[in-house]
Amino acid sequence: MNKLIKRVKLISEGKTLVDKIKIGVYVLSLGKYSPEIYLKNEDGEFFIRPNSADLWMLSPLGETEIRDYFKLKEGIFLDVGANVGKYSVIIGNQLGKNGKVFAFEPEPSNLKAFKKNLKLNKLINVSIIPLACSDKKGRLKLYLNENNSGGHSLIEKQTHFIGVEVDTLDNLIEKYKIKKVDLIKIDVEGGEVGVLTGAKKILRKDHPKIIFEAWNEKCLNRIKKILNPFKYQIKMIGKENYLAY
Repeated sequence: MNKLIKRVKLISEGKTLVDKIKIGVYVLSLGKYSPEIYLKNEDGEFFIRPNSADLWMLSPLGETEIRDYFKLKEGIFLDVGANVGKYSVIIGNQLGKNGKVFAFEPEPSNLKAFKKNLKLNKLINVSIIPLACSDKKGRLKLYLNENNSGGHSLIEKQTHFIGVEVDTLDNLIEKYKIKKVDLIKIDVEGGEVGVLTGAKKILRKDHPKIIFEAWNEKCLNRIKKILNPFKYQIKMIGKENYLAY
């Protein structure tokens, strides 16, 4: 494993497109023959699943426009739709002993990779909760995007789906005895309204900063309708990404 990490590291620490192409060729050509491939960069060390979207998402070039907003020196970070844990790792490393991350991810393959990433980065301040967040407690269909591990959705219907447990953030912070929430990231492929509807107690009490995705103007307006009563300001920080504060 160390040998693989070292080899990939040699072509991953730069930020040029050439560097990324080299990594892509490496992963696509050797991924299916090699038991495990790893990527090391400024954010940490990450397990790369062969022929997956992990490579771009976990590289320093992925979502560059929102990176500067993921800063927290102390407190609690909620990672809703954590995928394989990129932002949980970033914030977990920043917090150290001064806070904790609670990450919510329901899809089994993502969970498996996420757990490997926590182990690689030796993080003990990140708790993975294997469920989805919405506006109610129960069980729903998670529609699977077979071309993008970050594209699974409770809303956007696909051919294949699995059943997953869901709960509200308000219920979950009570269950895990979280006294105050400082930052929330929501990336749930169209399900953002459900997540925020189930977090109104948090919004009222803690007024955390929220980094969220909205696909279009209709989605954004629905989110604004939820956040406006809590006196949130919203600014665009990327093509489909916004900061509420």
